[in-house]
Amino acid sequence: MTQFALAFKSNVTSKIGDYLGDLYTAWQVEAIACGIALGLTLVFMVLLRLCAKVLVWLVFITFIVLLAVVGGFYYQQMQASKDPGDQLNYEILAGIFWGLDGMFVLVILVLYDDINLALTIIAASAQFTFQTIQILFIPFFAAVLVVGFLIYWIATAMFIYSIGAFSPYFNPAYPTVAYPIPNVTLDTNTSNLLYYHIVALFWILCFILGWVQFIVAATAAQWYFTSSSDQSGTGSVCRSTYWSIRYHIGSIAFGSLILAIVLLIKFIFEYMKVLYCL
Repeated sequence: MTQFALAFKSNVTSKIGDYLGDLYTAWQVEAIACGIALGLTLVFMVLLRLCAKVLVWLVFITFIVLLAVVGGFYYQQMQASKDPGDQLNYEILAGIFWGLDGMFVLVILVLYDDINLALTIIAASAQFTFQTIQILFIPFFAAVLVVGFLIYWIATAMFIYSIGAFSPYFNPAYPTVAYPIPNVTLDTNTSNLLYYHIVALFWILCFILGWVQFIVAATAAQWYFTSSSDQSGTGSVCRSTYWSIRYHIGSIAFGSLILAIVLLIKFIFEYMKVLYCL
C-alpha cells in the first residue's frame, strides 16, 4: 500500500504540472475553439428550429442512397471482373451493402412514429433554447467554476504536499546523478489530509455537475409547464438557481457524494491496473 501511495503522489504531481503547462501554452487555440463551438451551436439551433425534420430525413435519405450506390458499385465491379474469386468477393460485398440498406429502410418504416416523435422533441428543445437564450451560458459558468476550483485545489494540494520532510532523491541505478526533484516523506496525518483532499476533488466536481444539471432541468420544466397552444412558455435561470440553493442543495450534495464515491473507486482500480500492468 505504501508503494502504491508513493507512486500515486509522484505521478499525480508530475502530470498536473504537464496539464497546466499544456493549458497555458495553448490558451489562444482553446479560446478560438470555444468561440467556434458557440457559433456552430447557434447555427445548429437555428437549423433545428426551422427545419429539424427536413434535415434528419435528408440525412436518412442520403444514407440510404449512399448504401445503394456502394452496393451498385461492387455489383458493376463483379460484372467487369474476369476472376471468379474476385467476382465472388464483389458479389458478397454488394449483397452486404444492399442488405444493410434494406435493413435500414425496414427499421425506419417500423420506427417511423417514434422517429417523428423524437424529431418533435428536438424541435421543441431548439425552441426552448432560443426562448431561454441564457441557458447557453450555463456551461461557460460551470467551466469557470470548475477552473477556479481546480486552481484552488492544486494550490492547496501543493501546500499540503510541502508540509512533508524533504530529502535528496536517490536512484540506486545512477548514484552519481543529482536530481532536481527531492523526495518528500509525509507523516500519517498529512497523508490522510491529502487523501481527504483528493476525495473532496471528486465530490465538489460532481456537485458542480449536478448543480448545473438541476438548473437546466428546472428551467426547462418552467418553460414546459407554462407553455400552451396559444403562447410559448417562459423559463428563468435565476429562479432555477434560487430553487437549487433554497430547496435542493442538500439533495444535490448527497447525490454528488454517491457519484463521487463510485467514480473514486473506479479511478483507484483503473490506476492500479495501469500501475501494475494488469
